[in-house]
Amino acid sequence: MTMNIEPLELRSGVPLFKQVAARIKRFIQSSDFQKGDRIPTPTQLGKKLKVNELTVRRGIKLLIDGDILYTIKGKGTFITEKAVNKTILWLFGVDEIEGLSNYEKELFSKGRRMLEEHGYSVECRWAPESGGGRIKRLCDRVAVSAYCGAVVCACTENNPLKMFIRKNGLPHICFDDTGSHPCSISVDMAEGYRHAFEFMANKGHKEVSVICRRPREISHQDTIDQLTALTPRMRPIKLDVFSIFLERSLEYVGYEVTRELISNTRLGSALVIADDQLSRGVSRAILSAGEACSDIVVINRESRPLPLGLPVTYIGVGSDEMVKAGISLLLKQLGTPDIDVPEELEYRFQVA
Repeated sequence: MTMNIEPLELRSGVPLFKQVAARIKRFIQSSDFQKGDRIPTPTQLGKKLKVNELTVRRGIKLLIDGDILYTIKGKGTFITEKAVNKTILWLFGVDEIEGLSNYEKELFSKGRRMLEEHGYSVECRWAPESGGGRIKRLCDRVAVSAYCGAVVCACTENNPLKMFIRKNGLPHICFDDTGSHPCSISVDMAEGYRHAFEFMANKGHKEVSVICRRPREISHQDTIDQLTALTPRMRPIKLDVFSIFLERSLEYVGYEVTRELISNTRLGSALVIADDQLSRGVSRAILSAGEACSDIVVINRESRPLPLGLPVTYIGVGSDEMVKAGISLLLKQLGTPDIDVPEELEYRFQVA
């Protein structure tokens, strides 16, 4: 077999053994290898890549640790099933694609593009809480293991499929706002709140209503305390916080909560809404009741303003960094050794 392996980049700054691992993996993926096939010897690979055999063995060790290769003493180094499996399972906690928010669709579009650039394909499946038999069938070890990894998007922490994936140690990430798991990629909303409260203080508002979502493990009072700590010290404002448990239909919940606040005359003239779906429901309630808020700020995760029909100031959270960090982490789990995972995510907030 002709070894079509890219040459190493001696001035790239990436250690040679990591480059060797990356070149071997791409060589496997671009060739007609099958599970159990033997790869060339470290001596042959060293001659092709023009590095010493020890460097090649260090690169192979990386791929063995990533379950891409395995060795049999006296026989050589062989390819695992994972090495030739290129399909990623992307899960959504809804019944069908119509149930996705624009933000979730945006994450999926950008994430799929990044995965395809690395030679992976993506298959979508739905994993709603009410899925019943479908989720049970998907939780079958053979069915889930048919994929080389799982990207779990918009599934709650107690979703049975997410719990199954974590229990069995399958490669995965989760895009969510509440997860504390090492593979959870979430937006740090604190900076968005700071911008929103600073904006309200600069407009001269002394009291501001906040409608937001919160995970079940955090109490309403804890939410109030956390948000109050983010208000500006030089121009303090008082917050009237209405926090909502995670729900499947946040737009509906936002509508109902806002209608109740309006009927009880508790909705302030200055309003911060910290969720895209919530903001849709809140705006519908305000419009249908004929109410008016002098200033509304939406902490918006989508790439463009929402068509709410109200004068709104948007504080946008870019999704590019979130997708890059999440997919990089997944690729790292899948044994792609030349992927750098950002240690800290930097989110760009911009007032529009």
